[in-house]
Amino acid sequence: MSYMYNIRDSPLSEIVFQTYYFKKKNRADIVNDDIMCFDIETSSGFLHKDSNTLEPYLGKSKKYYEDCKKFAICYVWQFSINDNVFWGRTLEDFKEFLQELEYYEPHKKIIYIHNFSFEFQFLINVLQFDYVFARQARKPLFAEWGTYQFRCSYFLTNMSLAVWAEQRKLRVKKLVGNLDYTVLRTPKTVLTDKELAYCFNDILVMYFGLLQYKEKYGHIIDIPFTQTGEVRKEVIERMNVSSEYKYRKRCLKLIPETIEDYSLLCDCFMGGYTHSNAVHTDIVLDNICSKDISSSYPTVMCLEKYPMTYFEETIPCDDYFNNDNYSYIITFDVEHLRSKRWNTWLSFSKCAKIKGYSLDNGRVLKADFVQLSLTNIDYEMFQLCYDFENLNIIDFRVSSNDYLSPTFVKYILELYGNKTTLKGIEEQEPLYMKSKQYVNSMYGMMVTKNITDTIEFEEDRWKKELLNENSFYTKISSEKKKLSKTFGAFQFGVWVTAYARRNLWQGILALDYNVAYCDTDSIKYIDCDTDFFESYNKEIERRENMRADMLGIHRDKFCPMDKNGIPHRLGIFDDDGQYKKFKTLGAKKYCYVDNDNKLHMTVSGVRKNAVSQLHDIDDFKDGTVFDVEHAQKLLMSYIDDMTPIVWNKGQYDEFHSKYQHGICAQPTTYSLGITDDYDSILTMVQNKRGVTSIFERETEIL
Repeated sequence: MSYMYNIRDSPLSEIVFQTYYFKKKNRADIVNDDIMCFDIETSSGFLHKDSNTLEPYLGKSKKYYEDCKKFAICYVWQFSINDNVFWGRTLEDFKEFLQELEYYEPHKKIIYIHNFSFEFQFLINVLQFDYVFARQARKPLFAEWGTYQFRCSYFLTNMSLAVWAEQRKLRVKKLVGNLDYTVLRTPKTVLTDKELAYCFNDILVMYFGLLQYKEKYGHIIDIPFTQTGEVRKEVIERMNVSSEYKYRKRCLKLIPETIEDYSLLCDCFMGGYTHSNAVHTDIVLDNICSKDISSSYPTVMCLEKYPMTYFEETIPCDDYFNNDNYSYIITFDVEHLRSKRWNTWLSFSKCAKIKGYSLDNGRVLKADFVQLSLTNIDYEMFQLCYDFENLNIIDFRVSSNDYLSPTFVKYILELYGNKTTLKGIEEQEPLYMKSKQYVNSMYGMMVTKNITDTIEFEEDRWKKELLNENSFYTKISSEKKKLSKTFGAFQFGVWVTAYARRNLWQGILALDYNVAYCDTDSIKYIDCDTDFFESYNKEIERRENMRADMLGIHRDKFCPMDKNGIPHRLGIFDDDGQYKKFKTLGAKKYCYVDNDNKLHMTVSGVRKNAVSQLHDIDDFKDGTVFDVEHAQKLLMSYIDDMTPIVWNKGQYDEFHSKYQHGICAQPTTYSLGITDDYDSILTMVQNKRGVTSIFERETEIL
């Protein structure tokens, strides 16, 4: 049973606090072991240049709000110690509460905040943090104030509160619809029981969710900071065995020696391929099929070889090309580059230099001159996708290949097996959810950058110190001391995405004109007569059987069965639905009609249920504006220079605010759009829809 207390009735003296004797190298501390959580609710106000009255959001024109000063205020906060919930109204009250809590519990205390970056912007009005750790400005992972350490539970779960409560089947759920965010509230506004219940439930979702983590790890301080950290902790335990010692030392030697070597790896790194085929963009298509690669990144981690030695500069020769004994990084330039496919491969952002170019929604259709650095996998794709002249190799570096650690690969297969066999079995839900989360995080763990720019928060301002030679050597020196925590290298992650893109592009190249849209591991294409997917899946099965024999494991590890006895092979193209109608306007923007004649929509940053504003698929078009009600999208403005202002001036809940920092949440519309440049490319390409030869296309279009 949970208890709610206004801080005026605070029973802190009655709480029996739990402590834990935390030991670490050369040090031991007594730390608090209670689950503490914090959350706030805020109001946003707008002061127009022609007015002296602060207003709530009233749905006026975009221009009107551009002429407004923006304000934000915390009007209620909640703090929990286990399932005891305390609440107050001002941030000054919260600071006093922490000082009182310090009297009763003087040991180190960990406080979780869901989406800490939001609360942090308000807390700096009253707390002067001693230390803030962040990898990006305005996104603190944790911060310390006295004996308090504030952590972000969103980084730990990677889920909203509503999804967290639902997926982990918590005793409480996030309440929806009980709090109108457009109402101006102040710390003096009387809150209804429904409004307070909404606030309390948020904090209780966090408590019951974190209780599961505490039961898993034993103590609050032992819970990792991030979801990736959870997986890393498990992998480290499995890899810290004598049989993996040589492998871990080998990985340690792959840490880049110079900032130039590290920058070259970063230049080669590319994410998933997400793009629409220009020839079919902004057109309603009939009979579209969708195929999805089952666990694409885990597949290539299990099957492929990776660069296992330091990249050495050398002279290119035939021995290094089309040979899986080697990986290489090639830096080169070409002239008269021309795409020879309907789908466009090269991202403009990866070009170190480019002149006289034409772009297909961010990807290079043609260029007079291009310079770039690619992995061997990407270089092979580049050659298949483009014609060019005057190739000039500037730099060429080689590494010897080998498979990833058998221990690591077997763990991936264990997670994939659990995810498959335990799905839908109620009593196995916790292990199923853990395995699903972990297998999806294995890749993220491999591309975590510990050698990055330095982000600092000083004097209420975020500062960024770019990586330089001094900071680089300091950071790699630290990394080289972490043998017990080493089980991979950043260059492995670079090749993971390269292999996964190549697998996707095998399908794109086979279907080319018929491809409508792609996103990382999926292809949506016009229904056509093709045996590509069948032959691809057979080849994956052959390779997996060979790899299983090599690892000395049963071949079924790559093809576990679900609770109904249906096999699910890792890495094959699976059926992912069929659509009566489909339309895309570009990356992360598409709409389709399923076989039950229901309309669905995916648009980055817009809720899926916004599709209810559309009458049919033809309404999904350039210029369509999703209104505030349907888009349910908030424009968040960080403010660091708020001036003193009176909220609700002349009303019973008038409040004098002197805060400088806050986040103004402004409801906003969302417009579907195609840029003029992209529209010109679509017109040009679609005028050649009848040209099916890629070579004809290259000459006639470009």
